[in-house]
Formats: sequence, structure tokens, C-alpha cells
Amino acid sequence: MKNKYHFSALLLLLCLGNLTSQNLLWTQLAHPDSLQVNGVSFSVDGSQVLSGTNCHPSYLRIYDIADGSISWEFNAGAGLMCMMGVGFSSDGKYLASIEEFGNLLIFDLSQSTPTLLPGIVLGTDYAFSLAFSPNSETIAVGGSNGKLKTYKLADSSPELSINAHSSWVTTVAYSPDNALIATGGSDNKVKIWNADGTALFTLSGHTDDITSVEFTPDNARLVSSSKDNKLKIWNVADGTLIQTIDVSSANVNACDISPDGSLLASVSEDKNIRIWDMNGYALLSSFQQQHNARPLCVAWSPDGNSLATGTTNGLVTFMMFRWYRALTKRLAKA
Repeated sequence: MKNKYHFSALLLLLCLGNLTSQNLLWTQLAHPDSLQVNGVSFSVDGSQVLSGTNCHPSYLRIYDIADGSISWEFNAGAGLMCMMGVGFSSDGKYLASIEEFGNLLIFDLSQSTPTLLPGIVLGTDYAFSLAFSPNSETIAVGGSNGKLKTYKLADSSPELSINAHSSWVTTVAYSPDNALIATGGSDNKVKIWNADGTALFTLSGHTDDITSVEFTPDNARLVSSSKDNKLKIWNVADGTLIQTIDVSSANVNACDISPDGSLLASVSEDKNIRIWDMNGYALLSSFQQQHNARPLCVAWSPDGNSLATGTTNGLVTFMMFRWYRALTKRLAKA
């Protein structure tokens, strides 16, 4: 009886999967000239979404989840290039963006409007990714000189400077327990480090640039996406490969794991957003957004009921998955 219920729930979920695109609540322009969106991130309370765009000039914008209205924007001007990665600290005190020529911008959120703090210069030709530590004490960044660097948020002082990859460090992520850092590079490798900078594992298997790395909430697995059209799931304890997912014939631009660890969202150059089951790695839904653009970045909301994406034509979208989440929870209990 249990297996029959499980099959019925799964069948219903797969049949309804194509309806996911109908839950698009709002779309907002991230750049006045429709330049591409390189990063999106939810605030810790889930009430806002942050985006960063290409230049000239580049823009940071914050949107209210309720209606998509723009509550704040930062015009980077002629002195700064594209905003490549964005994020909020988990304590809600900071937001940050990494500019492509290696300038790390950190904003204080304790004021009525975000206030730019003294800048940090990485000393790289290019920079691509940032990640706040879950305890909000440090921020990690990756750049074109192959280095993983971390800085203390309290005073912006440098902490780690590691020769992490033989080429560009394209993505960085902290584990939820603050103990580990993962990096991905244009050398096609994924690496796991202790937070003190000690190298633990080099994960080989991708055949093109790594586009994102994400730890599961229980710190047990690491997911990587790549321009080789694949997702890979790794065992954090020993660095072994658990699963390879052949997504499509197009680059996987980014991925993100839902806060409860049950779902994985990926976005690809074929314009598709895909939702995967993190228990058996089955594809649950694949759909395109209601506009003609390639999604470049994706983020789950803190409650796991929504997704935000950023696209090549300068749009930020916000879509709801409440019914979808209810079905997956029933499926997990079956």
C-alpha cells in the first residue's frame, strides 16, 4: 500500500510539474538597458531579493517580495565594471557584491538605506563569486589569479589567501556548519577546504568550467554544476562521487539546493529551469520562464517555497512553489 501511494504521488507530481511556470508572481527589470543579471540572492528573512548586473554602468537592486517593487538601487558608475556575485549575510547586517575587476563591495544594512563601507581590492584581473560564512564572520571570494581569499567582516581585514586552482576560481561556498569551504574553477575541478585553509579533497570528473558549488544543509553532500552540461553530487566526508546528472545538451549555468535539502534547482543555456529530487536525483519538473531569455542564476527562498532567477535580458523573476512543496513533503513521507 505504501509503495502504491508513493507511485501515485510521484505520478501526480510529474504530471503537475509543467504547471510550475504558471506560478510566476512577478518579473522586474534589473537594469535600465536590460543588461544581464549575474547574481540573485534572498535576504535572510525572505522578504527581499538582491540582484547584480552587467555594465555600463552596473546596478545592484533590492526588490520587495510582496510585489517586486524596487526598494533600493546602487548605480556603480563609470569606475566599476560588472557585478558578478551578490549575497546577504545570515545575520542581516550586510550585503555584498563582487565586481568583475576584483573590487569587493560591502554595504552596511544597519542604516535606513544600505551604506557602502570602505572597499576591498582583491588584486586580481577578474573576480566572479562570493559567499558569506553562515556565522557572518567572514566572506570568501574567488578570482582570476586562482586564489581563494577570505576577509573578516568586522574590519575588512584579510584572513586567507590560498592558491586554490590553476586558473580562475569561478565559484565559492561555505558549508552550513562553517567548517568547510568549497571552490570550483575553470580548471574543471572542485575542491574542498577546511575553513582554516587546509586542503582536503580535489574532486575531478567535470570536463568544463565549474559554474556553482553548494553544500546540502546537513553538510554531507556537495553539488557542483558545470558548462559540461552536468550536475555532480559528491560525498563531503571522503570526496567520492555519489551521482552524475546529465542535465541536457546545454551548459548548466547555476544550481541551488532548497533550505531543507530535498530539492535541487538548476538553470541552463537551453533556457530551462529544472527541479530535481535530492533523495533519488530524479527530474521532477522542467520548464521555461514566460519570456525569451536564458537564466544565468537561481536562488531558493529561505522558506523553500519560492525561486528567484536572473536572466540574460536583464530580468529578475520571482515564482512560487507552495503546492509543489506540499506534494514533495507528502512524497517524502510515503
